[in-house]
Amino acid sequence: MKKPFLATACAVLLAACSDPSADEYAVWSAAVDAAFGGAPRTLAVIPDPEDGGAWLGGKEEDIRELRRLGLPFVMARNYVAVNHAMVRVRPSRFSTRRVTLLPPVPAVARRTLEAAGVSDGDLYVSRVGFDESGMRALVTVSRRPGPDGDRGVMMVVERGGDGRWRHATVLVEWKS
Repeated sequence: MKKPFLATACAVLLAACSDPSADEYAVWSAAVDAAFGGAPRTLAVIPDPEDGGAWLGGKEEDIRELRRLGLPFVMARNYVAVNHAMVRVRPSRFSTRRVTLLPPVPAVARRTLEAAGVSDGDLYVSRVGFDESGMRALVTVSRRPGPDGDRGVMMVVERGGDGRWRHATVLVEWKS
C-alpha cells in the first residue's frame, strides 16, 4: 500500500490587495493538479502572507524576461503587476481533482509533519496574470522543500470550451 503524499502547502500568494477571484482559484486548482497531481497527494494550505515574500516588483525587466519566454505583453504585464504583494487564500475555495487540500496548520506543525516524513514541504502559488481575453492565464506553483528537493513550474493555463481551466504549456520548470 502506498503511503499518501502529504505536503504542507503554504499558499503564499503574491498579489494586489483585492481578494482572489473565482477564476484565480480555478487556475490555481488546475495548476496544482498539473504540477503535483501525478499520484494521490494531500496538501495543507497555510494562507498566511507572513510566510513568504513577493519576488516581483512590477519592474520593466520582469516584463521583458517574461516576453522572452514568448508571452503576450498584456499577460506578462498583468502577471508582474499582481505579484508585488501578498494576499490570504482560502483552502476551501480550491477545486483540485487529484490533490486534496487540508485546512491550515501552524508553521511548527508543518515542520513536525516534515520531520515525521508525513509532509513534503510547503506549496507556493503566485497570483494569476490573465491575457486580454481572460481565456489564458500565467501562474507559478512550487513546492519547497520536497522529498526530491525544491520543485516549481511556471505555466500557462487555458480555459476550455466547457469553462474548465487546463494546463496548456510549461514555460519554466526547476528542481534544486
